[in-house]
Amino acid sequence: MDSLTTGKVAKLLGVTDETVKRWIVQGQLPGVRMTDDSWYRISRKQLEEYAKGRGIQLDWSLLEK
Repeated sequence: MDSLTTGKVAKLLGVTDETVKRWIVQGQLPGVRMTDDSWYRISRKQLEEYAKGRGIQLDWSLLEK
């Protein structure tokens, strides 16, 4: 699974890391924890589907900066 951190997802969506975490907890954005106390991860495929469903264009070059 090609997964992204909440920080990278936040950068792509133009929101804060806390917003991404809140969306995951609320079930609005698909994300998983490997263990109960680990960081969240979001699969690239699920993020692309999430963005497409909301008309959001992802600029992957933002992650290269």
